[in-house]
Amino acid sequence: MNVLEDAKLLILELYTDLCGKVSNQQLTRLAEEILNTNHLFLAASGRSDLVIRVFANQLVHLGINVHVIGDVTTPEPKQGDFIFISSESGETQMFSALAEQAKKIT
Repeated sequence: MNVLEDAKLLILELYTDLCGKVSNQQLTRLAEEILNTNHLFLAASGRSDLVIRVFANQLVHLGINVHVIGDVTTPEPKQGDFIFISSESGETQMFSALAEQAKKIT
């Protein structure tokens, strides 16, 4: 095999593992939240930030009102908005504070 084939197999293996950790019910609930929210706010850092920016771009093409937290043009979240935070550890201090603040407006 060549490097490209090895990389494709590794990516497929990683996605298969990831998909096994999320149930159809969880994905359906997330999709419903995204479709029924006034504004969707996404937050992440590092490589995850790149991923959510691609995700945001795709959602814009679907007509979803989406913003990436930290961008200059991002408005303030309000009641009825949905905030999605991507954190590998779940313990990133900045995102923990953001989650606590989000709880206060819902």
